Amino acid sequence: MYEPSMRGIRADYAADMVTTGLYVDGIPILDAYAYDDEMQNVKRIEVLRGPQGTLYGKNTEAGVINIISIQPDNDFKSKVTGTLGEDHKHRVSANVSGPIVADKFYFGFSALYDEKEGFVENTTKGEIEDDRQKTYGKAILRWTPVEPLDISFIARYTDLDHAGTNMGLTADGNTSWGLPVTGDREVTTDKDNFKDATIDSQALKASYKFGESSELTSVTTRMVLDEDGAQDWDFSDTDMMYTKYTRNRECVSQELRLNSKTGSVKWLFGLYGDVSEATLDKQVEKSMGSIIPTNIETSGTSLGVFGHATFPFFADGLFLTTGIRYDYEDKEYDRTSDDIYLDDTWNELSPKISLDYHVDDNIMTYVSASKGYRSGGFNPLSGSTDMQSYDEEKLWSYELGIKGSWFDNRLVMRGAVYYMEIEDMQVQEYLDPATSLTTNAAKGTGKGIELELTAKVTPHLSLIGGFSYNDITFDEFQDALGNYEGNNNPFAPEYMFNIGVQYRHAAGYYARLDLIGTGKMYLDHQNDYSRDAYEIVNAKVGYESETYDVYLYAKNAFDKDYSAAGYFGGGYVVYSPPREIGMQLTCRF
Repeated sequence: MYEPSMRGIRADYAADMVTTGLYVDGIPILDAYAYDDEMQNVKRIEVLRGPQGTLYGKNTEAGVINIISIQPDNDFKSKVTGTLGEDHKHRVSANVSGPIVADKFYFGFSALYDEKEGFVENTTKGEIEDDRQKTYGKAILRWTPVEPLDISFIARYTDLDHAGTNMGLTADGNTSWGLPVTGDREVTTDKDNFKDATIDSQALKASYKFGESSELTSVTTRMVLDEDGAQDWDFSDTDMMYTKYTRNRECVSQELRLNSKTGSVKWLFGLYGDVSEATLDKQVEKSMGSIIPTNIETSGTSLGVFGHATFPFFADGLFLTTGIRYDYEDKEYDRTSDDIYLDDTWNELSPKISLDYHVDDNIMTYVSASKGYRSGGFNPLSGSTDMQSYDEEKLWSYELGIKGSWFDNRLVMRGAVYYMEIEDMQVQEYLDPATSLTTNAAKGTGKGIELELTAKVTPHLSLIGGFSYNDITFDEFQDALGNYEGNNNPFAPEYMFNIGVQYRHAAGYYARLDLIGTGKMYLDHQNDYSRDAYEIVNAKVGYESETYDVYLYAKNAFDKDYSAAGYFGGGYVVYSPPREIGMQLTCRF
């Protein structure tokens, strides 16, 4: 799963939900495991930080990422890109789009193949453990029969073939299993470890404009995920714990939005609904030949209604934005292997209010308060009826910020300070030293600052910089193992920064250098294990023309090791990828 962390908020990797929503051309990516979407023909990327529950609903408490693609039109465009890099890195992508019937009917097609050898050595098998391979395709048919109507059918298909993981045991982990300590980036398993997944989705998007001010948009989406995998959790040639699983999920969603703009007044009204069904067949093989099968069927229904409006407020340049959303969820859980059936319903209100002041056409300041939430779920093996489900995690954010540009847009800046109150935090609560459940046992607060700058120093030289500081701590949280009040929320880096220098000359010469830094991050709510702060350097140089581009690049140029040791109670390490040096060639036709 590739679920991002934003403002220090990230969902449990094992949960079927996210905290940051992902939308591609207004189409929701409906499963956390489907976040591995390829960014082909991207026009721009919008990052909305902070709770976005009013417009986007559930599981957007940290923010939303919107990817906007270049739409096919009357201009015929085609491009092929090839990349060769270290560790047998091979990547080929192709994009083509254009008219079928001028001014009426258009097509777009993207394809990609990407493979790379892994970097974790299996000393028992004498081979690399974590090779990666991906095949991706996307097709668009766009129809504009009359000027106000725009209809697009979009189909995506992704095939992932991963051999093993980039994980291993720490020294403590080997000791706990009674195994000899392995070397760095080494495992000794004799089992087949893999994850094969296909993600198949279709979307129908239609918009109709009423005059110059109003538009009705409909987005219908269907996604099917099929996944097979296996993992040896002792990473050795002994038979202690080996899991195999088959997972399937299908989700269909429908959204209707009506928006209008008259002068400086804007408003939007929307309806949303989705239905989902999923199955999980899992088998855990333990020592002494014991096999534990698990068969789970889940289903869910969500409904939402929301409204949003912006209008002038008293003084010139002052605007008030307000909105509210109501969401209802119904989930069912059927563990057929143990004859356990659970069902529950949740409902939530997500309001927002913001006051914006436009100093002039280039500078705007704002103050806002908004709410987001993370969906509730189930603890199927809980022996207590009042702990068989857990509620939504709720987050209120209060923010003060500025957006502006100066010197004819040669300097662009965005800055914000925020304060977050998190209620009913979803945490792993230990009822005794051997038993934990997901509960709403914690409360927390977060605060931080963000700053982004882009400066065009000369017509050819640009500077790009960003910095964020984040501090999320538990105000209340204790269980059978201890009291964690004042501890840092796990997976929340203390700070992040990036500094970039880019040179692009009219004659075609190109160079870019980026320094990216990440602060210390804890891996558990006890704060016993952490990953230290680190910095990496990326570089790219090349030549660009109208018909082709050629580059040399280096990712993690100084081969920095930023592995994270201490996952799952200190027993596991997630290895960081090594340096990659390669060449990229793009041809346009």
